[in-house]
Amino acid sequence: IYGKTLFCTDKNGFRNNCEKSDEKNFDYLLIGNIFTEGVNLNYEQTIAGIIEDSNKNLSFANLGNRSLSIYGIEKKITNIINSNYVNFNEVIILIGPRFFQKNNKDKKIDKSISKFSIKKSIMNNFYLFNNLYHWFLYKTNKTKIWAYSKNNHYTKKITINKDFINTLNSIYKLIKKNGKTLSIVMYPYPYHFLYKNYDTQFIKSIKNFCDLKCDSFINTYDIFHSKMKNKNSWQFIDEVYLPYSVHFNKNGNKIIADSVTKFLK
Repeated sequence: IYGKTLFCTDKNGFRNNCEKSDEKNFDYLLIGNIFTEGVNLNYEQTIAGIIEDSNKNLSFANLGNRSLSIYGIEKKITNIINSNYVNFNEVIILIGPRFFQKNNKDKKIDKSISKFSIKKSIMNNFYLFNNLYHWFLYKTNKTKIWAYSKNNHYTKKITINKDFINTLNSIYKLIKKNGKTLSIVMYPYPYHFLYKNYDTQFIKSIKNFCDLKCDSFINTYDIFHSKMKNKNSWQFIDEVYLPYSVHFNKNGNKIIADSVTKFLK
């Protein structure tokens, strides 16, 4: 939808700046889902790429993967530690609203599409129809776009279940047992700039977890809101998110990266 993106990985399978590397020693492992991986952006525009550029005396690994949940993160970190895959000092987990939603069961997809069906025509011209559809909604009613909808299922009624906190505890105990430290970064969706009085309990719950167990807790909700002062919500969303998307552009990533940099040692 946003054009082609050059995507490279090092010999560890971590996304990097396309320079050949078999580095096995890192100061920080950055891990999360598609936001950490850096969707539709070249590496130097991602959170990891910007942090690296601002902290050349430190080494970072981008373990972001678009489908990772908190349970996938636990599994990945466990595997890295148990197999002694790479050496590191600290894990920084980046958490957004999607992490708190349980995955739905896989749905069967009906692939029997007529040669001349409307659906097939749309799929064959997805880029054109998708942009036309979003452009139309943006001009008529922006809040009907999924990324900006009040009914966005990743932001509606965010709750943290016991399994989530238990998994965070397991990650913390494993990291501490091996002499490493843990930090957590939380980031918002457009929803959190468009609608007032959103529930913040999920943020408080993670902060409470971090008070005794994290090296740093970085709440970028407050940081983003401070930068939105005296700005129209839609104007600010255009400045920090990709068009029609909940994913950050390079400006949004820079706000997060700069926030993390302040806590690095």
